[in-house]
Amino acid sequence: MLVAGYSGIGKSALVAEVYKPITEKRGYFISGKFDQFQRNIPYSAVVVAFKELVRQLLSESEEQLNQWRQKLDAAFGHNGQVIIDVIPEVELIVGKQPAVPKLGATEFQNRFNRVFQNFIRTFCLKEHPLVIFLDDLQWADSATLKLIELIMTDNQTQYLFLIGAYRDNEVNANHPLMMTLEEICAQGKRVNQITLTPLQSEHISQLIGETLHVGAGLGLQTSSQSSQDISKPAPTVKPLAELVVRKTGGNPFFVNEFLKTLYAENLLAFDFERLSWQWNIAEIEAQGITDNVVELVIGKLKKLPESTQRVLRLAACVGASFDLNTLSIICEKSPEEISIDLTGTVQLGLILPTSELDEKLLIQDYKFAHDRVQQAAYALIDDNHKKAVHLQIGWLLNADVSAQELPEKIFEIVDHLNVGRELITDESELVDLARLNLEAGKKAKASTAYAAALTQYFTPGIEVLPGDSWKTHYDLTFNLYREKSECEYLCGNFDKAEELFNLILNQAKSNLDRAEIHNIRFALYDNRGQYVEALRLTSEALKTFGISLPTTNKSEILSSLEFELQVYRANLKRIKIANLINAPEMTNPEIRACMRLLRDMTGPAFFTDQDLAALTALKMVNLSIEHGNSEVSAHGYSFWGLIVGPRLVDYEAGYEFGQLAVRLTEQFNNVNLACRVFTAFGGLISPWRSHIKESILILRKGYLAGVETGDVYGTYSSYNLILQRIIIADNLSSILEESNKHLDFLKQIKNYVFGAIQQMYQSFIFNLQGLTLDKFSLSYEAFDEIQGIQMWQENLCMPGIATYNIFKTQILFLYEDYEKAFNKAIEVQETLVFVSGVPIQAEYYFYYSLILTALYSTSSQDEQKEYWSTLETNQQKLKLWADNCPENFLHKYLLVEAEIARISGKEIEEAMNLYDRAISSAHENGYIQNEALGNELVAKFWLGKGKEEIAQLYLKKAHYSYQLWGASRKVEDLEEQYPQLLPKSTSPGRSIADTRTTTTSITTGSQSGNALDLATVMKASQAISGEIVLDKLLANLMKILIENAGAQCGYLILETSGKLLIEASGTVENDNITVLQSIPIESSQDVSPTLINYVARTAESVVLNDATNEGNFTNDPYIKQHQPKSILCVPLINQGKLTSIVYLENNLTTGAFTPDRLEV
Repeated sequence: MLVAGYSGIGKSALVAEVYKPITEKRGYFISGKFDQFQRNIPYSAVVVAFKELVRQLLSESEEQLNQWRQKLDAAFGHNGQVIIDVIPEVELIVGKQPAVPKLGATEFQNRFNRVFQNFIRTFCLKEHPLVIFLDDLQWADSATLKLIELIMTDNQTQYLFLIGAYRDNEVNANHPLMMTLEEICAQGKRVNQITLTPLQSEHISQLIGETLHVGAGLGLQTSSQSSQDISKPAPTVKPLAELVVRKTGGNPFFVNEFLKTLYAENLLAFDFERLSWQWNIAEIEAQGITDNVVELVIGKLKKLPESTQRVLRLAACVGASFDLNTLSIICEKSPEEISIDLTGTVQLGLILPTSELDEKLLIQDYKFAHDRVQQAAYALIDDNHKKAVHLQIGWLLNADVSAQELPEKIFEIVDHLNVGRELITDESELVDLARLNLEAGKKAKASTAYAAALTQYFTPGIEVLPGDSWKTHYDLTFNLYREKSECEYLCGNFDKAEELFNLILNQAKSNLDRAEIHNIRFALYDNRGQYVEALRLTSEALKTFGISLPTTNKSEILSSLEFELQVYRANLKRIKIANLINAPEMTNPEIRACMRLLRDMTGPAFFTDQDLAALTALKMVNLSIEHGNSEVSAHGYSFWGLIVGPRLVDYEAGYEFGQLAVRLTEQFNNVNLACRVFTAFGGLISPWRSHIKESILILRKGYLAGVETGDVYGTYSSYNLILQRIIIADNLSSILEESNKHLDFLKQIKNYVFGAIQQMYQSFIFNLQGLTLDKFSLSYEAFDEIQGIQMWQENLCMPGIATYNIFKTQILFLYEDYEKAFNKAIEVQETLVFVSGVPIQAEYYFYYSLILTALYSTSSQDEQKEYWSTLETNQQKLKLWADNCPENFLHKYLLVEAEIARISGKEIEEAMNLYDRAISSAHENGYIQNEALGNELVAKFWLGKGKEEIAQLYLKKAHYSYQLWGASRKVEDLEEQYPQLLPKSTSPGRSIADTRTTTTSITTGSQSGNALDLATVMKASQAISGEIVLDKLLANLMKILIENAGAQCGYLILETSGKLLIEASGTVENDNITVLQSIPIESSQDVSPTLINYVARTAESVVLNDATNEGNFTNDPYIKQHQPKSILCVPLINQGKLTSIVYLENNLTTGAFTPDRLEV
């Protein structure tokens, strides 16, 4: 909500009316005001507002304060210092916080944004809503405006009311505030505005009439007057009101000051004989009272004692708010003397106390009653002396502050000194001021206020340096120029940054200093996508350290790579990869600098030249082996790990290097590299040697590390994590839930390119669920596949295009449009290199081969010959991967082998052996979609031989597995193709707006393909056990339920004589099923009686995807105590009567029991 209007129009007074109703409802109301003379202090009003909130929290009970401390600790993680650097008072609640690691500019901004969002959300609760009022937004600094945009566009923040007031006559369409508001609205957020207008003559007449009690009789409107009469202003005040309007323009503040002036000048006086107020219009006009409110207030101030005027002049320099201690320092008087000087101004209402009397009976904190009063007090200082006054204030404050207090007061001190810096002639003072500017600039930069750091601190700091400072004060000069060059780049001033880079490189004394500049310069070129130039410049920097690394000449790159390979092989003959964790720490500073330069090169090299990427990674490995490990070595090891597998066909070495990188990252506690190392290992190394589920766990750690530090590599963790979950056929609803969280993160850091990849993942799932435009489409309401491709093309996001085309190939194959699937597979080859090492590369060869086998029988001889050659090539790859990691790839290789056996006309027994082995491997390793696909292909194989009965058996298995996967559209597709072999599914259609807690009911006697009644399950159990013996029947029934529903443990509850008794139980860890227990549910510690009673009474099934956090049972004592993750509780009803209840739990994962698995 914005409140707009002229100064003095009543904006702040209006907003102040919100305070009482908010606080009465247990909400928090905090406010901050931007200062007209201190516009460049980053986050000044925000800091003041949250100081106020901290004070409120510190007044609460110890128990409440502990709760806030715990909430803030959870919100900060390891990044509490990020907030304390901006709002130091927060440390009073959370205590000392660990130092945060230094990050690149982009990562730093991302981390700051995330931590501040978490900080704000902590206080925005339903039971404690938060109102933040920021006054005078027209003076807000750019960093605050960015923060406001961040807060207002955060979809996760609720119960926050942000109110801003600004002078609309002082801003235009190009003002930073208006541009910020435009950006907020462009992101679909609503900004309401109230514009206050001047008081009219009738309003002022009523105000004066009620104030002076002018009216009927003795000037008091009596109760006998009608409401219509009361609303009319007394006629005697109308001329005065008109005069006031002419003089003040109807501005409430000016009206107030004007009337007080009339009273002070005895032009408006109370006549005790007549018992009424008297005034004379002619006399008032004859006085020539100014119609400028500032001049009016100045006139008042000049009538005060000189000592009071001096205090007010200096107070105006301090700010809209000030304290007695600061005034005491800069006035060089005692607090008691200052208090006496201010007494009269308080009585006149020119300044207002903002704190209570202290133990010395002094009021410590004050503020000017209005900006115009501060402006008038500042105007009392002669323009020629203002710089000198600020300079004196700055030095006095600096002399009084301790080293510990300096960081908190640095902006205030330096801002005063910078105003008067041209008056300084002493060189030592100029150098001191340069140092102070460096510290202030670094603090502003650390809070992401890059523009303020650049223009208000680093630039003035450089301006006051002596002419020969590169010789006489090298470190100070180097640091100021380095910081300024980086801020120029961060503010988008690339040409100025480049000029500074060249200047610093020419003046730098050492290669180490030059390397620092090259690192910053590299980031500029890298972020602008100028990879070739970035690599060239970094290569030149390496030469200064004696390392030659070619970047453009291919033969030189290959020659250097071969040399490094020889060194690498020789190194590994004398030391095992695993033992490198015990290598000494790298101590040579120049080699450490080279490692950082090489680290920078790996990314651009990977995107431009795979040979150069291999060379840079291998050089890092060899330097680490020869000189010891540095914190950057983990990056080199992990990068080489993802290259050495496919390049040298040495996946074992790749895996070992990946493990080494992870261990080294943990050993160095290197949070900066954690995201990158975990992403490389989990996304590109681990899947080729261990089950993909292990990779998912590693990637999740990488993603969380990326979010924690703001590392842009978090986008790659996200890309790989959700992709791998799709590949392993995880629970689709659970994938969507996690993908949505990743999508929010990507939107926060404004990475819409990878955000579109997440939406594409979701569209693939929605396609399987029947929620896209048609079965061949990957478009839905939030994602258009054509626009997605265009975005990736425009941003050169080749992995996005490759992944999309592979998913499209899979969909086309799945719904049997083999010709289009073939064409799409050919198209993939153009971008396949960009997903080299990503597991989806294997998915591509798998589906490409299946497409070729599907087309083979209807193709020409020439085409068959070409297809056969491609199949052999593809199978060589799948065989290699299957040999290295059978858990992920063996079933793919075997299924293609089975299809090859089919098209080559081999013996049935040989083909079936391959099919069965493929299906069994897929089942054992959790690839349910490929288990379904294998059964479908076997069914087609037998249909081709006219064996419908055998085909039906496999087709039903495929149908069931697709159901478990959640691919309802594929299920329907099979039913439409084979109506004579499969029952028609009657499950209701799903929508994208899925609920997290599902209730449904299952009744027996139905012929539905989705509802398995108790009789059907019992028949199946009888078939397995071979006899109708109750204990065996219960045991087999329990086993079927646990195995097929994806449960860890299960219980069968039967109703006996009106009581619910546990009659069978079992766990997935062992095959022992306990039956005929007859344990009342109330006596069991293993189930939730509350939930079971609910199901028994309502005959509704309950699926809890996250039992402790979602649904209606989060407060259930059993759930609170045992913290189960997923629960499924199903009533079995026969002929309208409850016969039993199935209760299943999975405590390993949330979302284990989907509506699709309810069919079990």
